[in-house]
Amino acid sequence: GNQRSGARAYDYFGYSVAIDNNKIIVGSPYYDQISSPYVGYTAGVVWTFDYDGSNETKITPSNHGSGDAFGWSVAAAGGKIIVGAPFEDSGFTNAGMAYIFDTDGSNEVQVQATTRATNAYLGYAVATNGTKFAAGSERYNGNRGYVNVFNADGTGKVEITASDAASSDYFGRSIAMNSTQIAITAPADDDNGRTNSGSVYVYDLD
Repeated sequence: GNQRSGARAYDYFGYSVAIDNNKIIVGSPYYDQISSPYVGYTAGVVWTFDYDGSNETKITPSNHGSGDAFGWSVAAAGGKIIVGAPFEDSGFTNAGMAYIFDTDGSNEVQVQATTRATNAYLGYAVATNGTKFAAGSERYNGNRGYVNVFNADGTGKVEITASDAASSDYFGRSIAMNSTQIAITAPADDDNGRTNSGSVYVYDLD
């Protein structure tokens, strides 16, 4: 298997992975950015490579912060990458943030949640079809959770919640998209009286 150059203990390289545009995108959310420029522990980083492991590129956000876990989740399509940093603290502790980049790491867009809150964890899961992007806040409102869908420039945000949302459902734990629909999981949903039986919700992207 491929390993990045200078791999270190507890980087958790490969915690998340995506593939697009002849590139492999790999999240390393526990990466400690303690060399120049110093950021802090568990700041996180994303690496991109060609299929053969060559042309390594390191991607970090402009507001890189200690404990953000940038790279916790990644998804890619259409030459774009979305990265989750669920423990980013802008405004609220662990409110989370999603970032959109071109595959080469340029053209950064920062996306905050429509409803920011402490321990909401926006970016715990992300998805994209190359045109629309999504990020989950599974811990929001007593772990009921919700998902934001938005455009590549961060505009046009839509907030999706489950019609039967309940405490500790963790709606937004994982997300998948195609050109017309989005699927969202709530793995601890208690439908039909079965504790933590789980549910998947499918919505049109319109």
